[in-house]
Amino acid sequence: RRHQGLRLPPARTYKPGDMSAGQSNDGRWSHHVLLAEDIPAYMERIIGLFRGQTLRFIGAADGQEAIEYIEDLARPLDLLITDLDMPRRTGWHVIEALRQHRGSHVPVIMQTGEAAYPWVVRQAEALGIVLIDKSHVDIRLVAETHRLLQIGDQQVS
Repeated sequence: RRHQGLRLPPARTYKPGDMSAGQSNDGRWSHHVLLAEDIPAYMERIIGLFRGQTLRFIGAADGQEAIEYIEDLARPLDLLITDLDMPRRTGWHVIEALRQHRGSHVPVIMQTGEAAYPWVVRQAEALGIVLIDKSHVDIRLVAETHRLLQIGDQQVS
């Protein structure tokens, strides 16, 4: 895969599961974010943008892992951040599973290198999701996440 204009940190071993950006003083998480991204270094980079904030990230290394998490209704989920092009299942499949199993109240951000393609833009608009080009993640992702989760400055540590 090509990700033009991206400067990723060196790859590290990635094991799917719970990852934190930070925790509140009372040990609680403000929101649970499912992050579906197949490039470990990019996943790390995204989580790093939220250091010091009380978000719990649940990592899924591909679309199928994300779908399995979504289907388990006992697991909390406040926001989905997904890539489009992933092994086993695409971001579109993940969003479809989210809508089927969790309804339309869970907001979605799709971050992808294909965000400039008209068919991707049309599909994102039809689904009512936020679309961010991977080259703009550093600029837009935190603000969009805060907006969708209704996090004000007072809740960010």
